Amino acid sequence: MSVINCKNKLDCMVNIGELIRDTMPDDAAVAVVEAGEKTFVAYFPGNNIDHGTRKGDGVPEKSGLYQAIKQGKNIMQKFDSEKFGFPYISSASPIKDENNEIIGSISITKNLEKQEKIYNMSSELSDSVSKIMDAVETISGESEELASTGSELSNYAEELNTKVEETDDILQVVRNVTDQTNLLGLNAAIEAARLGDEGRGFGVVAEEIRKLADNTNDSLKKIEEVLSTLKESDDNVNEGVNNIEKVTTQQANELQSISETIKNLEDMSKSLVDFAKNLT
Repeated sequence: MSVINCKNKLDCMVNIGELIRDTMPDDAAVAVVEAGEKTFVAYFPGNNIDHGTRKGDGVPEKSGLYQAIKQGKNIMQKFDSEKFGFPYISSASPIKDENNEIIGSISITKNLEKQEKIYNMSSELSDSVSKIMDAVETISGESEELASTGSELSNYAEELNTKVEETDDILQVVRNVTDQTNLLGLNAAIEAARLGDEGRGFGVVAEEIRKLADNTNDSLKKIEEVLSTLKESDDNVNEGVNNIEKVTTQQANELQSISETIKNLEDMSKSLVDFAKNLT
């Protein structure tokens, strides 16, 4: 390993400036400034970072190198992508001699393109997770409403079933009356035939009674068909309601699990954003 000979610390920084640049994991540039004249004594450009600075050039007063000499402390400056097409950061530190006098400054300018991409991806991930979380909460709310509706529908179905049974009981009474009326009309017709001419008027009434019974019986059959359809529909409604309750319960459980997972993902994505924000 070769020995680096230095006149002073400033000379040492010049000698190892290129080595410092090459040991950086990201694209970087290194600059060394002399304090007296405030001019560049060395500049080592990076692959994509090159300010066009040359030895002997003056140092701008707004630069970190100038302010590090002036203020005697480390100066950190971050720049947007306007100059090179990507963001970069510059860290400048004063160089002091054995008497603690400032004799110059050194800066390392580093490409932040990778960090910026990580930050943007992290931010997009965080936004996406937040939107998913909102969607899950909306679906969860709708599931609760569906479960509530299913419960109400179940109550209506039970009420309908009760009314159908009550109507069926009433129809049974009417059916019995019809049967008796029909039997009465038949007996009256037989009696009218036995009486001959004297029973003709009675026979007409008997016939009308039998017609009325027949018409009532036809109406009862139609009503029974309607009730049968209602019962079948009611059974289907009950089955559908039960399925809705099962599905909504299962959905609620699954959504709860998904919500917890997404919440953890949201927390991690926010942590990632914070980490990427401070990654330099």
